[in-house]
Amino acid sequence: MIDKFLKGGFKFGRTKKGVLELISDCDIGQKVAVELTPNDVVEHCRNRRVNAKPVTVSQDVSYLRWVLRMAPASFGVNTSEQAVIDALPALHAEKLIDKSAKRSRRPASEEIEKIKAGMIERHQNALKRGIKNPMPYVDMLDFSILSCMRIGEVCRILWSDINYEH
Repeated sequence: MIDKFLKGGFKFGRTKKGVLELISDCDIGQKVAVELTPNDVVEHCRNRRVNAKPVTVSQDVSYLRWVLRMAPASFGVNTSEQAVIDALPALHAEKLIDKSAKRSRRPASEEIEKIKAGMIERHQNALKRGIKNPMPYVDMLDFSILSCMRIGEVCRILWSDINYEH
């Protein structure tokens, strides 16, 4: 089922695509979707915890659940996300999945300056390679910091979003 989504012309971000490819290559990816059990989900998560933190495993579970939820409408397959839902209490009890830890630290001024120096170097290298209008990474970072916006939010801003009055 995952392969159908990956090959079906759906647009995914890099992370989601990578996670789906990884799941597809795991034992759980070889299971028939309609036969998936809560134990299959738990076993997958136990195996993943060897090399991944609980928040990463949570991402696997979330994307697997998405595939199972979307498959009936997208491909007319009789799948259900119930196996994932039924696995959640065990996944939490075994601490196989968890939310990401809150960040309590901000980068120091020196760290930001190092980041900017790397961005300036990248910009100059792009100009040397003949790229006429390379991405203004330093400006984007400054704007992101001043506006408290994530870089993805900054990149989605449209001219029509500007409120010139305020």
